Amino acid sequence: MMEQRPIQESNTPSGDSITNHQQVIGYMGVLINQNNALRQQNSNLFEELDRLRLEIVQQQTNYDKLLQKTLCNLATTNDKLKNQLNDCQQ
Repeated sequence: MMEQRPIQESNTPSGDSITNHQQVIGYMGVLINQNNALRQQNSNLFEELDRLRLEIVQQQTNYDKLLQKTLCNLATTNDKLKNQLNDCQQ
């Protein structure tokens, strides 16, 4: 015949529901702590991403200004060279 066990023991693999319950609570605590740490890390990464986006926008603005200045300088230099060439040809 089959051995009869109390209900609380037969519902758990080890047969000790109190120990299992305590282990589950312990594991849940670990998982909650890991989840909190990951949430904080995620928040930090979002802040870093925002900072990098702003930095990229600033760099693009600086690059555009530098490019515009360079183009103006090239146009001015080109005009001066044309004038010098015209003077030499006359």
